[in-house]
Amino acid sequence: MAWGLALSLAVGWLTVAGVPALAGYWLDPEGWKPMPDLPVALSQHRATDAGKALVVLGGRDRSGKLMRQVIRAPLGRNGSYKKWIKGKNLPVGVADHSVGVVNGVIYACGGFQEGGSGG
Repeated sequence: MAWGLALSLAVGWLTVAGVPALAGYWLDPEGWKPMPDLPVALSQHRATDAGKALVVLGGRDRSGKLMRQVIRAPLGRNGSYKKWIKGKNLPVGVADHSVGVVNGVIYACGGFQEGGSGG
């Protein structure tokens, strides 16, 4: 049975046996499958379904720096992701923000921003 929508989990960093690792998983009918590593370790980032791609925006790197980076992973026919592609950076670094897609447009709002206290 093919699913119409793949459920994805983009995870930032975690520690496995004392070694930092990047991890991401997607759920297909057979269970959770690993995705290619994110190009940079992130926390407090957000991911959204942008039609034919999973898009990850902002977050904090390991040092706590607010990130401007936007990356996307094009969807395969079965919902899998093969690689991450760098997109156009956000105008400011953000973390712990909300992200949504309305009429094909990605919106990011709230959270913490460079030069501001967040909220």
